[in-house]
Amino acid sequence: MLTPEDDHFRVIEENDLTVSQVRALVMLACKDPEPIAGGRIAERIGASAAAVSRALDGLVQKGFVARRESAEDRRVRLFSITAPGRELAEDLVALRRAQIDRFLNTLTAEQRHRVREALAPLAAAGLIPADPTENEETP
Repeated sequence: MLTPEDDHFRVIEENDLTVSQVRALVMLACKDPEPIAGGRIAERIGASAAAVSRALDGLVQKGFVARRESAEDRRVRLFSITAPGRELAEDLVALRRAQIDRFLNTLTAEQRHRVREALAPLAAAGLIPADPTENEETP
């Protein structure tokens, strides 16, 4: 039986994705549907423009991302996620969440409480769910 970790890596490998491609894909899936410039994607995922450009080219070739020219500046390329790209990103996020849930289920109630307290500042800033330690399997 595969674990969420194995499944996560299997999906990445089956789709021949790089780390930069995974990061760009998930970022595009999590933002509003408006196309975004490649340079802005690089800023948001903290990677070089050159690395992100290569990553986006690969995602376009695979059909996970669409590219078009900006109407305001023809030098700027805008990117948006496609339906297959969104489905892949959602699968990857779900598998990552399953990894986290699996880990949290190994903790005692006291340990989960400490994790919740440690993550409270991130939750207060809206960067993670209000209670990231809650899941269906946790008592």
